[in-house]
Amino acid sequence: MRLAIMMTIGVLAGIAHAQPGWVLSHQKINDTEGGFTGILGHDLFGTSVASLGDLDGDGVGDLAVGAPLDHAVSILFLNTDGTVKSHQKISDIAVGLSARYLLPQTIGDG
Repeated sequence: MRLAIMMTIGVLAGIAHAQPGWVLSHQKINDTEGGFTGILGHDLFGTSVASLGDLDGDGVGDLAVGAPLDHAVSILFLNTDGTVKSHQKISDIAVGLSARYLLPQTIGDG
């Protein structure tokens, strides 16, 4: 199974603004389109997507994309056309964290 993100762009280079319910353009992001160079497997990449605002200060909003079966999230830094400029994967393996610190703890769990 190969999932993709379909991103809609409401502001394009600060010039055009979409009216509520309108789409100015869209960009598919997967392992063959949209500039994403990460490795996609059977991890359900793209089943959750969140806007993060402009993390890298370039004036373009960036995305967090979940891959629940990989216990990971990828931060996608975007270009103005919606393609991926760069990405950073965050997972218990990539950053050396135990799953214990990634999951909510209950009171008295130590």
